[in-house]
Amino acid sequence: MAPEQKERTADLVLMAAVFCVSAVFLVLALQLPPSRFDPLGPGSFPIGICLLLMALSGAGAARLLLGRALGRAETSLIVGIGQEAEYARHPQLAVALFALTVAYALVLQFTPLSFFWTTVLFVALGGILMSRTLAPRIVVTALAVALAAGAVLVFVFTRLLVVALP
Repeated sequence: MAPEQKERTADLVLMAAVFCVSAVFLVLALQLPPSRFDPLGPGSFPIGICLLLMALSGAGAARLLLGRALGRAETSLIVGIGQEAEYARHPQLAVALFALTVAYALVLQFTPLSFFWTTVLFVALGGILMSRTLAPRIVVTALAVALAAGAVLVFVFTRLLVVALP
């Protein structure tokens, strides 16, 4: 079997597996009882995700069966793979981001600070930490992204999902 045919077969098997697993979870999600307090119910998001996965795997399988390719990246998303340079690991960054995430959860749980400002601070500090520089352009960009993310999250949680935020 040619390498391209092996890839197509593997892709088709993966599409079938995703479809089957999604179908099983869809049946289970449909069996959840409705909630008295939540207008969406406990199964709403699992049902939506299962339907989306089933549609995507069906579309991918149809594309493969019609002789079309799913597509392949020409370059790796991982820096250094396929090149001379070795991928640089940053364990200090991972620990710092983990500590920042724990601090974020603790601040939300045990202080009266609002969700919006806590989230803005969390996203901005995370962006600055990942850029590993304090250049003014980076700081301004991180703050702009943080403000937008905080506003969008507050809107989604309070208006769409009707969740009371701290």
